[in-house]
Amino acid sequence: MAWQHLNLRMFGAMVFRTKVIIPRETGEPMDTKKLAEFEVQLETCLDKIESILLGKRPFLAGDEISVADLLGICELMQAYAVGHDVFRGRPKLDAWAKRVQARLQPHFDQAHIHLLKLRERFPPSAKF
Repeated sequence: MAWQHLNLRMFGAMVFRTKVIIPRETGEPMDTKKLAEFEVQLETCLDKIESILLGKRPFLAGDEISVADLLGICELMQAYAVGHDVFRGRPKLDAWAKRVQARLQPHFDQAHIHLLKLRERFPPSAKF
């Protein structure tokens, strides 16, 4: 859980904050340099989840869904909502997200309705 908080949460949330929250609060344009730094760090976290945490397990902590999966999917959805395609090129991460979403229905869609609407304003980034 500490790894999630200091890595995935930090960089997933900072991508979201840098693109949406900070410009809205300050009226200043998005800091593209900081955004690029956070995106690189997020990519590193996503690669580790794909290769280490989801090696041969269906969920982050084992064979059953856990709080780790709930926290993980929520962090990914923030970056996803603002155009960062967290699943592209990561088949294990994509399959995991679909399993988590399926297990949490209909609550997953209800909880993420506003984030998914926000994605309409932020088309996927070609960078990642």
